[in-house]
Amino acid sequence: MQPPSRRLGCLMAAAGSLIYACIIPSVHGLSLRCIGLLYTCLIFTMLWRASARLNSGAWTSVSALLGAVLFVASDLSLVIDKFLVPLPAAHAFVMATYYLAQLGIALSCVDSHIRHTGELSLAHQQ
Repeated sequence: MQPPSRRLGCLMAAAGSLIYACIIPSVHGLSLRCIGLLYTCLIFTMLWRASARLNSGAWTSVSALLGAVLFVASDLSLVIDKFLVPLPAAHAFVMATYYLAQLGIALSCVDSHIRHTGELSLAHQQ
């Protein structure tokens, strides 16, 4: 785990705040606004941590970042389509980016599994 980058964290917080501020006037109901704020914080924290992990040099960190970016793009397009303006082919875009994001996030776990399995097999041979 990489140490938190405050500058990058502030950048992600600013981006999330700007997006939330643009969308919130179209969202009605206090509970939906609160849930939207919480969810915005969660996905931009995910994006921040995936970005901070990029310094590790592993291909899986690139996969994690790509997955996080695609996840944010998927959710953002979903929200824009629902609350701001209808997007052409929104459903296809949302589903494609969502599944590619899941693939990227899942592949980001591969190296730790291989490393762990390798350590177990070496320990077993001794």
